[in-house]
Amino acid sequence: MSEQTGAPRPPDVPALDGTLVAALREDLLEARFTVDAVEELLGADASAALHREQAVPALRATAHPDVAGTPLATLVRMLVLGR
Repeated sequence: MSEQTGAPRPPDVPALDGTLVAALREDLLEARFTVDAVEELLGADASAALHREQAVPALRATAHPDVAGTPLATLVRMLVLGR
């Protein structure tokens, strides 16, 4: 059953694991995965380009040697840029 509605959960919908959700939240917070931190990482120009659906400046910003491979840059590449 669905935890919120009491209705049966379809078999292809996984159940939420509160422990895993809490661990993910902590990991995202530790990586500073917030709107402000992402915009700071990308810079004004790359952020503005991303709002226009132009990903190349953001890809370049996250590949810069100063930030490449950091948890935040990795999350931005994966979750925001789909790489």
